[in-house]
This record gives sequence, C-alpha cells and structure tokens, in this order.
Amino acid sequence: MIAPNGEELFEFRIADEASTLDAVADAAVLMRPESDDKTANAERQLISAIRGASDAGLDKLDKLAAVGGVDGKILKRYRAFAAMKPIKDVLDQFQEDRQSARSQEEAMALMTKVGEKFYGMLKTGTAAPDASSQEGLMFWYFTMQVAVEKKDKEIGLQGINALEKSPQGEQMKPMLDQMRSQLGIE
Repeated sequence: MIAPNGEELFEFRIADEASTLDAVADAAVLMRPESDDKTANAERQLISAIRGASDAGLDKLDKLAAVGGVDGKILKRYRAFAAMKPIKDVLDQFQEDRQSARSQEEAMALMTKVGEKFYGMLKTGTAAPDASSQEGLMFWYFTMQVAVEKKDKEIGLQGINALEKSPQGEQMKPMLDQMRSQLGIE
C-alpha cells in the first residue's frame, strides 16, 4: 500500500476479504498525521511491526500495547503477531541457512535443529500455534519429527490434532496415521 505522499506503507497481496479489510484499516492508521497522541502513535508503531515495516523488539512493542486506549482489534492482532514472532524468527533463520546447505544431509540436519528448537519451545511453555498458517504448519511438521524420535506421546498427539485441523489435514492423513503408529497412539 502506498501513502498519498508516495511512501510505501507495506506490501500487500490481495488474498481474501478479511485480509483486505485489515490492510485498508492498517493503511488508515499508518497514514494518520504525526501527533503527540500516545495512543495514536502506539497504534501506528504496532501496525508497522505487524506489517513487517518495523523491527522493533517485543519488549518495546509490549509497552506500546499497554498504552491506554489502543484499539482492541489492533491489540488482538498484535498478540497473535507476538506469539508467532519467535516461530517466524526460527523459520526465517532456517530459510537463510538452508540456502547455504551444500548437501541433502546438511539440509536434513538443519530441519532437525529447527524441530529441536520448536520442541524445546513447547517444553518451556511457549504457546503452541494452530496449523492454520504456513508458519504454524511448519512449526508442527518440524516438531512432530522430534516428538516421534523422542516417542513423546503428549506433544505427538498435540501435533497430530493441530495438523488434522489444518487446511491440509485431509492430505496429511496417511503421514499422521504413520506418526500415530510410531508413537503407539491409536
């Protein structure tokens, strides 16, 4: 989306009605004139981070989210963004590292490393994402490889349930049945 002054606010690809309405609302927030209004500035910075136009840390963004009067819809979207950010960061690093992998073995080792990170995140209390987004789907795919290897039925079942509910759940049924069998889950 481009502001009237020609500044690029964020990249947007038309997907569905909800994302288009979010993009229009976000553009309206980002095009507000600068002011001393703490709430308006907090909303602008939160939207900028959600849209990937800012690399502000979660500590700073959490403080902005705590400013009184911030729109509830923006806060809800920020919370979802903040929950997924550590997962996205790991996946972004994986994509970068994968580009330099020189062999299939190196690529497989990177996948295992990512799975171990995600598995560790779950074990230390990170909220598990659903598998409705690409990031959530990848989170569970990588994590399930480790859960099966470790014979962790609890995380395995959690992952199987998340993947079954995903848009690709039906296509994944044979793989999920195999994972159930490997984990001894009937």
